[in-house]
Amino acid sequence: MSKCSGCGVVLQDENQEMLGVTRNMERGLCERCFRLRHYGEYKSVSLDNVDYEKIIKRIHPDSLVLYVTDILSLDLSFLDTFSKVLLVITKRDIMPKSLVDAKIRSYFLKKYDNLVDVCIVSSLRNYQMDLLYKEILTYFDGKKVYLVGDTNSGKSTLINQFIHNYLESDTLVTTSMYPSTTLNEVEIDFPDFTLVDTPGLLHKGSLMNILDSAELKRVSPKKEIRPKSCQVEGHGSILIGSYVRMDYEVKEKSSFIVYVSNEVDVRFCNYEKNTSKDYPTYCYSVCLGEDIVIPGLGFIKFRGEFKITLHLISG
Repeated sequence: MSKCSGCGVVLQDENQEMLGVTRNMERGLCERCFRLRHYGEYKSVSLDNVDYEKIIKRIHPDSLVLYVTDILSLDLSFLDTFSKVLLVITKRDIMPKSLVDAKIRSYFLKKYDNLVDVCIVSSLRNYQMDLLYKEILTYFDGKKVYLVGDTNSGKSTLINQFIHNYLESDTLVTTSMYPSTTLNEVEIDFPDFTLVDTPGLLHKGSLMNILDSAELKRVSPKKEIRPKSCQVEGHGSILIGSYVRMDYEVKEKSSFIVYVSNEVDVRFCNYEKNTSKDYPTYCYSVCLGEDIVIPGLGFIKFRGEFKITLHLISG
C-alpha cells in the first residue's frame, strides 16, 4: 500500500469521501495535503486520542522517543508512557531571549526521571539541530526513533529541517498550523536511523481545537514574543484577547508576566463588571515563580502570592 508522503495516510483513488483520496497515485500526496501545501486550503479531519494511543502501543519499550512540545502549549501527559525520552522543546525563535536555555533544561531534567536529556531547538532557524542529531546518535540503540507530542508542536517542521540538513531528498512531510495535519505514521530513513513521525496528540483543553483559521493565525506567534509585564496590587482583572479573563487578588504589590503572541492584546478591564461570567471558571492559588499554562495560547508567570480566577471560552 502506498502512503501519502505528507501525512502518512494510505492513498486511494476510489472513494472521494474517504481519507487518502488522490487524483494521481504516482504523485505520492493525498488531495488534502496537495491542496494544503500548494493552496493553503485546510480540510478538517476528525481524529481522537484513541487513534493516537493505538500508535503509542506499537512503540517498542526500549525505543528512543523524541517527545516534542513547544513552550507555549506545554503538555507532557504521555511522557510517563515511555522509558527512554529525549525531550525536545521547539520554537526557540519565538521565545524571549530572557528565557535561559540552561535553566529550562535543568528544570525538566530534575522533574522527570525518564528523560535522557533535553534539547531546545528552532527548526525554522536551524538552531541546535546538529546538537539534537548528535543526541539521537548518543541514545539510539538500533531501533526506530519516534516523534510524539501535541498536534502543532512542531514535529513535522523538525523532520523537514532534518531532511534538508542530512538527506539529499526533496520529499517533505506536510506542515501547517492546523490540528491533525499528520494522520498516520510517516517514516523517513536517515543514514544512521529511521525517524517515525506520529499524529499529534489532541489536547482536549487546547484553544487550537476550537478556533477558526483567522484566530489560529492570531494566537500562533511568528516572531519573538514580547512579554507583557503587569505591576498590580489589591484586586483587578485583565483580558487576554477575547479568549481569557483573569481576576486576581494579591495582599501586597506584586507582578505577573503574560507570554502570548504579540498579536494578542493584554489589557486591564473593570473588575466589578464581569463580562465573562457565563464562561467556565477555574480558581487557583499561585505562589512566587509559579506559572499557569493555557494550552494553545501561552502562559503566565507570577511573582508573588496570588488568588486568581480564570474565565475561559467554552471548550
